[in-house]
Amino acid sequence: MKKVVALLFGMFAFAFAADAQVSVTDDKIEALVTSEASRYDLLDIRNGLAEENIDFRYDLIEWADGQLTSIRIRIKAEDGTTAEYVNQNIQAGEEIKIVRELTGDRNLCIGDCE
Repeated sequence: MKKVVALLFGMFAFAFAADAQVSVTDDKIEALVTSEASRYDLLDIRNGLAEENIDFRYDLIEWADGQLTSIRIRIKAEDGTTAEYVNQNIQAGEEIKIVRELTGDRNLCIGDCE
């Protein structure tokens, strides 16, 4: 019975993990963390970026009323390139972009990425 409940809970959490996304195109890898991100969303991003050889770590996490209010993100690409982002005052509706360029200088960016 415990396994069934855990499985159903996991399926429910996965179905509502729309606030964390990883997308891959020919020229870049992008992930998006929103103020509505849950622990499951962050884990989903971690797993998605791991598939693209990007190590995604986070800490200093805080939530208030179901909204992510604080996070530190550290990422490291397969070539050793790293980036870090800290926001301890995330506002409702705020988005944190993570971008890895796959062409050119192969930039790695968190936050204000163009």
